[in-house]
Amino acid sequence: MSAKPDGQCRRTGLFTVEGAAYILLALLAVGLRWTQLGLQPLGQGEAAQALAAYRFLHGEQAVPEGTVPLLFTANAAGFTLAGASTAAARWLPALAGLALALLPYGLRGRLGHGGALVASLLLAISPSAVYQSRLLDGAVVVAACGLAIVVGLVHLTGTQRPGGLYLAAGTLGLGLCAGAGTWTLLLVLLLFGLVPAAAGAASSGAQHRFGWPALRGAISLLQREKRWAGRAATIFLAVLGLVATAYALRPENAGLVANLLGAWAQGFAPEASGRSFAYPLWLLLRYEPLVLVLGLAGAADVLHRREALRPGFPLEALAIFWALAAAVLAIAGRRTPGDVLLVVVPLALLGGRALERAWKWARQRVRWADAFLVAGALVALSVFVYLQLSAYSLTGAETVSVVGRALPASTGYLLLALLALVLVVGVAASASALRGPEVLAAGGCLALLLVLGWWGLRSAWGLSHLHSGDPRELMVGQTVAPDVQKLVAQVEMLSLNKTGDPHALAPAVDEDLGPAIEWALRDFKQGPLHAAIEPPLVALTESQEQDGGPGFEGASYQGAVFPYQVSWRPHGLSGQALVSWLLYGAGSQPVRDRSITLWVRTGE
Repeated sequence: MSAKPDGQCRRTGLFTVEGAAYILLALLAVGLRWTQLGLQPLGQGEAAQALAAYRFLHGEQAVPEGTVPLLFTANAAGFTLAGASTAAARWLPALAGLALALLPYGLRGRLGHGGALVASLLLAISPSAVYQSRLLDGAVVVAACGLAIVVGLVHLTGTQRPGGLYLAAGTLGLGLCAGAGTWTLLLVLLLFGLVPAAAGAASSGAQHRFGWPALRGAISLLQREKRWAGRAATIFLAVLGLVATAYALRPENAGLVANLLGAWAQGFAPEASGRSFAYPLWLLLRYEPLVLVLGLAGAADVLHRREALRPGFPLEALAIFWALAAAVLAIAGRRTPGDVLLVVVPLALLGGRALERAWKWARQRVRWADAFLVAGALVALSVFVYLQLSAYSLTGAETVSVVGRALPASTGYLLLALLALVLVVGVAASASALRGPEVLAAGGCLALLLVLGWWGLRSAWGLSHLHSGDPRELMVGQTVAPDVQKLVAQVEMLSLNKTGDPHALAPAVDEDLGPAIEWALRDFKQGPLHAAIEPPLVALTESQEQDGGPGFEGASYQGAVFPYQVSWRPHGLSGQALVSWLLYGAGSQPVRDRSITLWVRTGE
C-alpha cells in the first residue's frame, strides 16, 4: 500500500488485484443504490421535481419555482428513454452515488493505492451516501461534483496537464445546476485558497508543510497557459448552458440556476430549519461512526506530524478544512441530511489516508498472528455486548435471582454487558503487557474496523431496503407512506371494474394534497376537485375529523382512508426504548400527519 507523487501512479489494469477490488466495490455500490430503486414512493419534494419534467414532456411549458435544472434535464431524458416511473426518476442520483464511490481512484497519487481503495469502500457503504443516492435530490450529485473538482485540481498540479482542469470545469458546471450545496463547496474552496494569504509570511513554514505553494504554482501555470484557461471556461459555460436549458429546449430554465444561489442564502435564515442545531452531528454519530473515527484519526495525523506532506496539491489540508467548514455550514443552515454528505466525503478521504499510514506502520512492527488473536477476542466480546443489549431491549418484566436477590432480567443483561466491557479492558491490558502496545494498537484497530464497518453496512442496508422510507430512521424523519401505492392499486381496480381499463377513470383530486399524490396518479386523467362540475365517480380529499364526503350535493359517497404522510421523532426515549431504537430502529408507531380519503360515488 504505497503512495507515489502526483501524476506518477503506476498504471494498473482492470485484471489486477486492485482492479478486481474496484470492480467488487462498484458491484457493492450498485447493489445498495440501484436494486429496488422504486421501492419507496416519491416524497413531496421529489415528486415536484419529477412532475416538472413529466409535464414538460406532455406539452406544459411552465416550470415551477424550486425546480433543480440538472434534475429537470435528467428526468426529461430518462422519461423519454425509459418511461416515467419512480425508479426512472431517481436514475441520476443513483449514478452519481456510484461515481462518488469510485472517484477516490483518481487520488491514488495522494492517498496511496490502499488509501484510495479504503476511501472508495467508505463511500460505497456510507449510509448517508446510499440514502441520498436513492432520493430524487441533488445532494449526492453535488458531493460527487465537489469530489470530481478536487480530483481535477490534484491532477492539474501533479501532472501539469490540462485534463484535470477540464474535468474540474465541467463538473463545476454540473454542480451549479445540481443544487444549492455547490455554493457551500465554492465557499469552502474560496476560503481555503485565502488561508495562506491571511496567514502571512509568519507562518510560511506551516504553509510549506501543508502544501499551499502548489496552489500558487497552479495559478502561475494557468497564467502561462492561457489556452487552457480559455478551453476550461468554454467547457464550463457549455456544460452549464446545455444542462440549465435542457439542451436549449427550455432557455427560460437558465434563471433557475440563479435561484439556487438565493435558496442557499435563505438557508441561513434563523427560521429556515425546524431541526436542532445538533441534528447533523447526531446523523454522523448514528450512521457514520466508522467514517467519523477514521477521518478524525487522519486529521490528527496530518496536524501533528512534523515532516512536510508530499509535494503537490494540499489535499489533506483541504480535506480537514472542507470537513470543518461543511460541518459549521450544515449546523448553521437548513440542517438537511444532504448537508451531512458534504462532511462525510472529506472525512472518508482522511480515513483512507489514515489507514494507508497505519498499514505501513503496522506491517513493519506487528506480528499479525498476535494482532488477529487480539482482534478476534475484542470482536467476540463486542458481539457479546451487542447480544446482551439486544436482550435488554426486548425483555419485559421478568425477574432473575442473583445471589438470593430478585433482580429485573433487564438489569441482569446490563450487568453482563458491563462485565464484557471490563473484560475488554482486561484483554487490552494483557495484550499490551504480553505482546506489546503495537500488537494492541493493531488488534484494536482491526476490531474497531470490523465492528464499525458491520454497523455501517447494516445501517446502509436498513436505510436502502429493510427500513426504506421508515420515519423512525433518524435520517428520514417524515415521508410519504407506502400506503399511497395501495391507494393507487385500489383506484386501478375501480377503473378496471367500471371502464375495463385500469387507467381510464378520471379521479378528481384535491390540489392541497400536493405533488406526491399527483405523481402517483400520473397515469390517470386526473382533474382538480374544485373544477369538477358534475359529481365525480372517484374523488380524493385530505381526511378531516368530520368528513362527510367531497362536498357534492345530491350525490352520496363511501370513503376509505389511507395514510399519506407520516413522521416520527425520537423525543423522550430512554432505557429499553432508546436501546431498541438505536439497535433496530424500533419504536412507537409513526405519527400520521396527513391521510387521504378515497371517495367512491354510490348508486353507480
